[in-house]
Amino acid sequence: MINFLIKFFILFCLIIETHSWTWRDYPSPRASTYFKCGIQNRTYVCDPDAMLTDHQRKEIILLVEDFKEKTKRPNSTIPCIREGLRLIVALAKYKIDNPTTEYSRLCTDGGWTSSDKTKCESDVQGIELNMDGIRFCSQTYLTWTLYERDFLKLREEVKIIV
Repeated sequence: MINFLIKFFILFCLIIETHSWTWRDYPSPRASTYFKCGIQNRTYVCDPDAMLTDHQRKEIILLVEDFKEKTKRPNSTIPCIREGLRLIVALAKYKIDNPTTEYSRLCTDGGWTSSDKTKCESDVQGIELNMDGIRFCSQTYLTWTLYERDFLKLREEVKIIV
């Protein structure tokens, strides 16, 4: 009986460890440990729980890069807007950190962006996808906004699919 309880306890601990991420231990696809994200090069997509196939992950990476290209505004007087808006995507089976909030802390706690606000890399829109749905975040220059209603619409569409 004791042997069974020990095995059960070990299994329980492994399940908890496997299925819960915090922003302190969720890998960054920009750091030297980017391979933990299931990717081959540094990018802005991370899938440490292998929710996607390699092919699907590559498709998401292409969409993320295309997003930056399509949001470039070469005639803008604001340098960061000329460069386009960076989209960052974190995938996890379960919500990362606080599961009760509708907003992700990916843009501030994920370690994916520069903390130097004078660099355009700090302007991002983030999407956290998991089995519970979608959460988003935004950290952008004041005139550079994707609106909450667009993300809420996306969240509802994801719920319909799931």
